[in-house]
Parts: sequence; C-alpha cells; structure tokens
Amino acid sequence: MVAEQVAIPKGYGAWRSPVANGVMMLVSVGLLAWAWQFFKTRSTSVVSVDAVVNGTLVDLKAPEEGTLMTVARRTGEPITAGSLMFMVRNDRLNELPMQEGKSRLNQARADLARAQERVDRLVSLAASASVDDVAQVELVKSDTSVRVQQLEAEIAAVRARMSLSQVQFDRMAGLVKEGAVAKATLDVPQAEIAQRVQEIKALEAQIEALRVSDDAAKQGLSISKTRSNYDPKIRVQELQIQIADGRAEVASLKQKIRDGELELAKANSDLKQRQQVVVNAPLSGVLWKMMAQEGKFVQRGEVLAQVADCKTRWVDALVDEGEVNALQVGMAAEVRLTGAKDGELLRGKVQTIRSGVGRLSAGQEVATPIAPNLPRYSQVRVELDPTQMVSMDESGTGNLCSIGYTGRVTFKIPEKARTEGLLGWLPRK
Repeated sequence: MVAEQVAIPKGYGAWRSPVANGVMMLVSVGLLAWAWQFFKTRSTSVVSVDAVVNGTLVDLKAPEEGTLMTVARRTGEPITAGSLMFMVRNDRLNELPMQEGKSRLNQARADLARAQERVDRLVSLAASASVDDVAQVELVKSDTSVRVQQLEAEIAAVRARMSLSQVQFDRMAGLVKEGAVAKATLDVPQAEIAQRVQEIKALEAQIEALRVSDDAAKQGLSISKTRSNYDPKIRVQELQIQIADGRAEVASLKQKIRDGELELAKANSDLKQRQQVVVNAPLSGVLWKMMAQEGKFVQRGEVLAQVADCKTRWVDALVDEGEVNALQVGMAAEVRLTGAKDGELLRGKVQTIRSGVGRLSAGQEVATPIAPNLPRYSQVRVELDPTQMVSMDESGTGNLCSIGYTGRVTFKIPEKARTEGLLGWLPRK
C-alpha cells in the first residue's frame, strides 16, 4: 500500500518562520511585561488574598409591649435619622395607678374640706372669745368702780362715826379736866377713835387693791374668770394656736392636692404615650434586616429591625503572613470591591494587624497544631476614609452600603519597606 502524499504549497516553509517568530516575540514581550508588572507590584505594594466590607448594625427595639400598627419600611431602604420606623399600640395597659392616684386626690380633697371647716369653727369661737374678753374687761372695770364707790361710802361713814367719837372724847376730856368725871371714862371714846382709824386704813387698802386690779384689767393682765370658770384671754390665745395649726394643715393639704393633680396629669400623659409609642430611627443608614410584621404583638425590648450605619464601615482583609512585615498601622490602602458597580474604589488606612487567624485561641497555654502545608494569613483591618462614605442617594441602590461585599485591598509600601522587600526577593544561602 502506497502512502498518499500530501501536496505542500510552494513557499510554505519560508512563510511559516516569520509568523512563528513574531508570535513567539509577542508572547515573550507579554511575559516580560507581566513579569515586570508582577515584580513592580510585589515590590511597591502588598495585595490581600481576600477582603470583605464590614459595618455597624444598630438594633431597633420595642420600647413597650403592644401591637405593631405601622411598618412602613423595606429591607435596603435608606433611613434618615429621626424618621418614623414603627408605631406600637397597647390598649390593655394597667390603669390601676391612675385609679389609685384619683383615690388619693379625692381623699386629700375631703381632708381639706374637713380641715377648712375646723378652722372656720375655731375662728368663730375665737371671735366669740374675743368679745367675751372685751366684755370681761369692761365688767371688771365696772365692778371695780362700783366696789370703790361702796368702799368710799363706807370710809365716809366710818369717818363720820370717828368724828362723833372725837366729839365725845373732847367733851369727856373737858369734864375730866374740871374733875366732874373720872379720867377712865376717856378710854372708851379713845378706843373707838383708834378703831375707826384702822377701819379707814383697811377700806383705803381695799380701794387701792381694786384700783390696781382695774389697771391690770385695762392692760389685759387680769386673770379673772367668767361664770364658766375660764379666762377669756387665755381661751383666745388657745384658739389662736389651734387656728394657726389648722391653717398649716390646710396649706399642707392644698400642696398635697396640687402635687396629686400634677402626678395624676403626668400618669395620664405617660399612659397615653405608652398606649401609642412611636419608634424613630436613631441614625441615618439603610434598613439591614426587618424582623417585625404589622399586626404582630411584640414584647418590650424585642428587636424589631436592624439599621446599618453607612458612615461607620471598615474592611477586614487577609494577607499572606510572609508579607505582614511590610505593613504598618496608618499605611494607606485602596479597596476595590468585586461585586460593586464599576469596581467601586474605596480608600482608607490600616487600623489593626492581627496574626494567627484560625490557628490561635488567645490565652491558651498549649498551641493548636496545624497542618504544615496550610496557608497562613494575617487579618488586617482597614479604616475607610470618612469623607468617602456612602451618601443617602447611593445607599438607595439596594446594595446595603456594600457591607458584605468582597474585594481586593492594595497596601502602598513606603520607600524604606519597599527596599527591604526587594532585598527579601534575593536568594539566600
């Protein structure tokens, strides 16, 4: 069997050599360019193996138990600080504190009415006692005047009798001098005169005592008693003390009523506020997760939703452990998100560097053995530039502020660390 010969075009060998050479040259140039770019990148920067955007989530909790009446938000929707999120209504709240407050207030009002009535009676009694006091003073003065007049009349009668005794004494003294009668007859009239003098002195002393009592009565110092066996002035003073105590009690009860009214008004306001509670957004961001449904009965403190704070984000990157020595806290970093539109580029600075990820539990005395061929990574946290944070318009695209997006982080190595990195690529003996 004769093999079939294939006809080879004339000039084929001459044409194949330049094309092959050209392709080889292009491939070589591409490889050289790639190698140069790879070498340049490795010498001027460190690239993360993996990276993910993280952020702060804030829980929105029910301030009171009740039924959710308003759920006007959807997951991914932009949230403005202070905007309405939920409305919780509870018509079954205990109104016992309100009823107790009303009972205490009514009791205080009844006590006030009784205390005011007691004060009014005491005032009336004090007025009567004051009248009695004035009348008693007048009575003492009138009685003193009458008794003084009686005593003065008695003094006048005694003096008249003393004058008569004096006349008899003078007559008997004349007879004794003439020798008509004995001298002993003078003893009787002389004794009568001395007795009359003593009677006059006693009556004058009584008059003086009455006048002193009258002066005391005029100055309110008399301790005379009425037929009821009490001193009107002392009674007035006692009533005035009782009136002062009663008025103090009335003032205290009035203050208690004012306080009770304020307490009742506050309790009523609190009850109304608790019956319908509005839950507003504490910050601006996007609604990360909705846990509640309209019409659901929720307990106090139950988490209703979570809001992502778009202004507080960071990136957690994994870097080969052998390249961590080129990184420093504060070093500039660029983050290019994989799933974002047009490869969104974010900038930030290295905040923390943590090694031993997945291999070490801090505080353990015995290290956990690992397979020698497993990759060893370090965690580098990048704090994003706050001036480059997502705006509310951008957060409305539904990407939840890019939290959870993966990407690649490129760390710019300073000149000094760059030189050390180049030397690190040289072969070692």
